[in-house]
Amino acid sequence: MLENLEREYQKPAEAIPLALDSISTLSKSDIVRGTLNGTLKADTVIATSNGQNAFNIYSILRLEDEGHLIVRLGTSARIDHDLNSNTPYTITGAARKIPKSWRAGIKNDINNQQWIYLDRDDVRRSTGLNDLPDTVLVAEAITPSIDNITPASERYTPNNNHKQYAFFWFSMCAIMWVVYYARFWRKS
Repeated sequence: MLENLEREYQKPAEAIPLALDSISTLSKSDIVRGTLNGTLKADTVIATSNGQNAFNIYSILRLEDEGHLIVRLGTSARIDHDLNSNTPYTITGAARKIPKSWRAGIKNDINNQQWIYLDRDDVRRSTGLNDLPDTVLVAEAITPSIDNITPASERYTPNNNHKQYAFFWFSMCAIMWVVYYARFWRKS
């Protein structure tokens, strides 16, 4: 997976047009960079908190060659943004699969447009677009730019949960040693 990331980030993304077919078939570990053209669905702006006094701003991109795609436009200090549905945008970025969210009972309130996290099923229900692929395009550059939205400047890196896994399994090992000691060695 990391080799794929390095290979994708060495390519000049501005020169690579993306096709919806290639984006919608990405696997969980794949990422592809390139450029898409289309108009933003102005009535769909999703703002999720990023935990740093700002919001991740998402919208739906209507592609020129028919179809729709979820786009992470960037971060902003504001929730409300006036997007123009008639303005053609060129968005350069990295497309990746949206992970299925599990939030221990926390739910988005899609009726009131209150979003806590990006959930592909909630976006489909909210927009009525059942043909949305399970991918998101993380914008690195948007032309023309959108006021008060800063596109992603960092490279996408997958989560590394190695320390959590190591802590869990070493803890389980320690617990098993205590159980083993209590069961067999203490009696002798």
